[in-house]
Amino acid sequence: MTSSTVFGPRTILSAFLLVSAAAALGGVGIGLAAANSLQAGDPDAMSRLFLRLALLGGLTVPSLIALGLLAKRRLMQPLEDFQRAAEALTAEVTQRQTQLMEQQRFNALLLDAAGEGIVGVDAGGLLTFVNTRAARITGYDPEQLIGKPLVGTLYRVKTSGTRNLEADSPILASLRDGLVHHASNEVFWHEDDTTFPVEYTSTPILDGESIVGAVFTFNDVSERLAAEAMIDQMAYYDSLTGLPNRLLFQDRLNQALAHARRHRRQTAVMMMDLDRFKIINDTLGHPVGDQVLKTVAERLLFRLREVDTVSRLGGDEFALVLPDLSETSDIAKIGQVIHEEVSRVIRIGEQELFVTPSVGISVYPSDGDDAVTLIKNAEVALYQAKDERNRYQLYAPAMNASASEWLQLESHLRRALERDELLLHYQPQINLNSGEIVGVEALIRWQHPEWGMVSPARFIPLAEETGLIVPISEWVLRTACAQNAEWQRLGLPPVRVAVNLSGRHLAKHAELVRHVDEALQATGLAPAHLELELTESILMEDVEAAIQTLGALSERGVKLSIDDFGTGYSSLSYLKRFPIDTLKIDQAFVREIASSEEDSAIVKAVIALAHSLRLNVIAEGVETDRQVAFLKDHACDEVQGYFFSRPLPIADLPAFLSNHRPQAVLDVRR
Repeated sequence: MTSSTVFGPRTILSAFLLVSAAAALGGVGIGLAAANSLQAGDPDAMSRLFLRLALLGGLTVPSLIALGLLAKRRLMQPLEDFQRAAEALTAEVTQRQTQLMEQQRFNALLLDAAGEGIVGVDAGGLLTFVNTRAARITGYDPEQLIGKPLVGTLYRVKTSGTRNLEADSPILASLRDGLVHHASNEVFWHEDDTTFPVEYTSTPILDGESIVGAVFTFNDVSERLAAEAMIDQMAYYDSLTGLPNRLLFQDRLNQALAHARRHRRQTAVMMMDLDRFKIINDTLGHPVGDQVLKTVAERLLFRLREVDTVSRLGGDEFALVLPDLSETSDIAKIGQVIHEEVSRVIRIGEQELFVTPSVGISVYPSDGDDAVTLIKNAEVALYQAKDERNRYQLYAPAMNASASEWLQLESHLRRALERDELLLHYQPQINLNSGEIVGVEALIRWQHPEWGMVSPARFIPLAEETGLIVPISEWVLRTACAQNAEWQRLGLPPVRVAVNLSGRHLAKHAELVRHVDEALQATGLAPAHLELELTESILMEDVEAAIQTLGALSERGVKLSIDDFGTGYSSLSYLKRFPIDTLKIDQAFVREIASSEEDSAIVKAVIALAHSLRLNVIAEGVETDRQVAFLKDHACDEVQGYFFSRPLPIADLPAFLSNHRPQAVLDVRR
């Protein structure tokens, strides 16, 4: 056998058996002879050795072969068991590797499908992972970012006009302290070197006690910040004129009074209405009326000092705060200047309009020591000025004699409940997606036996001031629940009924919850078919108590809505804390949505905000098909207004509910 001969596993095993047998039967000498013959590859020598073994052992050749095979089997069995175990282990490892690869692939798909941008960095702050959403937000390809430092690409710090890539940048805090960090107002950079605002969370990646990296989740919050800025504008400023609204006016007045007390100065409050402004709206249209209001606002700002405040409270009602006055005669002069400025001709297109103001003035400290008293007395003076119109009137204590009319009205209003002079009308609320009637709003009316139908605008403020609003609100709640339950017993389609709550009613938190429970139990109306409407200003009077009371009502299944949204505080931080179901867009924003870019932008922002908070949206004061089409196009959920129906007496509503055709709503187009 040459040195190039290659032995297989079985040949080697057979040789081993032969040598072993020779050594056992013939001694060491024969064993060495067997090994040498095998090494030499001499067949004849091997045959002679085999026969000699048979003779020495007294074994026949077949017996010796059998003995060798038995030994071979015993020696081969562990090897076969090992081979089977190795094959099974190999198969399991292969399966585990396949499963791991599939899991890694799924995890990668999962991260790419996430709605947030996700990036990972190693302990040195170098980017190691970028998901699809992060690439889409930033404009980078993932390959452009992998291996690059986070600070210097997506996040940059500027120092003295140059980019600073310091390792102790705030965004890498998780790599230093091993804690989770959150930032709600940071700036990231696009691939084209433009910035965008982000909200991000950084979470450290730990290997035992070692920080080996961090993962960042982030979102572009540009749209949210724009919506919040618009809501803030709505909270404090009039959308038409840009003047401070009632909330900011009251704040400015309180500041002016605090300054006046410290420095012993005078402060004037002026309340101003435009005479016969309604005629302009009715004859020339609201666009012309709006232009008149804008012109009046500009003229007031032009004539007054920077420290003065000019605000629009609503409609044609303006309010002014004039701080830091030294002489009462100065106040009369300012009143005359304002009167002359507003009375000048207003040209709109080819129209020449003459608008005159009526102004009521009260002065701190002679006419009142606090904002409420000064505003009330300025309104009393305004009421006197409007008797003759086109003039200004300083408040005088004798004017309070006119309060006798209010006292008479209060006396009759107290008896109105006892004499069943109050009644409810109901205005339908329509779902724009289905066209169905889904609710009605209960609106109070006063049918006086001598005066006829008294406007709510006349008696509701009096009821609020005197506290009569509480028993009136309780009556409305009981009556509306009973009427809704009766309609359902008659087989009419079940709808929710919306009832307005006053600030005084909400202030009695425990009593309000009890009254709601009693009304529902007495009438058998399901809580889901009752909706309570509150204004933003009411909710903000006592936030924590309101949250507690509304939470109790919401747990019972009662629906809750914020009425006239956008005309009050509009605080996003508090909005998400109240357990409300619906935002109602005030009709002041709905009126011109089809023609005013400002109003349409506000309405779209409120709808988007509500939906982002998973709230229902209803627009009130809808009067035209263009308004309906606009609201449908921008996903407003529900509407109410004269386009569908005026507020209906109880006797007329069943027929309206039965005869309503949802398809007529769905067919409305621009």
